[in-house]
Amino acid sequence: MVSHLTAINILDFLAVIVYTMFIPSISKMEIIMITKIQKWGNSQGVRFPKDILRKAHVSIGDDVDIYTHNGKIIVKPTTVNRGKYKLKNLLAKMPEDYRPKEINWGKPSGGEVW
Repeated sequence: MVSHLTAINILDFLAVIVYTMFIPSISKMEIIMITKIQKWGNSQGVRFPKDILRKAHVSIGDDVDIYTHNGKIIVKPTTVNRGKYKLKNLLAKMPEDYRPKEINWGKPSGGEVW
């Protein structure tokens, strides 16, 4: 009989027998996913189901920020858009009369040779 098990015990048990499982969260009305950190080559990885990616507005190939906060791993869509600009388009926006000037950075401080 399972009635003496708490929700935490049941979750711990289920996390061992399944690779990935969805649990509806009653308090936040969000999807909770239980999964394992897997070894991929010299790195570790976590698989994200399509539903989780869709709700976070993240797609395969998107850049994400990963950091820790109060002992939790946070993964969120990055705010930096790499590859958004092309050098040709940026140069076209420069004023035609722009001429770079030499800047005096002071005396060499290391082993530079000028």
